[in-house]
Amino acid sequence: MVSKEQQLFCESLGISVNSVTVERIAHPTKRAHMVYRVSHPHFGQGEASLEYDAWRAFFSAAEKKEPLPDRCQGVTSKGKPCSNKPQRGELYCGPHLARAKR
Repeated sequence: MVSKEQQLFCESLGISVNSVTVERIAHPTKRAHMVYRVSHPHFGQGEASLEYDAWRAFFSAAEKKEPLPDRCQGVTSKGKPCSNKPQRGELYCGPHLARAKR
């Protein structure tokens, strides 16, 4: 369940809350303990024993990163910067995103 605060924060970053991964993983040092990891490929991750605290750690990490660019970071076949708008929550436009993921 996504709270209104989480949704608004993700919108302020220019990403969809669906692009943020929330997973429960094994604690790195304690046996039989679990931690939550909230992460995004561009904005980093936050880990904590409670999901609420993991979101807080993610908020702190994301605030320290630079915002997503307003233009595609790809280069045209002629060597000039691409002038297209990137896909939501990504660094590249559609054609360049397909090439970057290969």
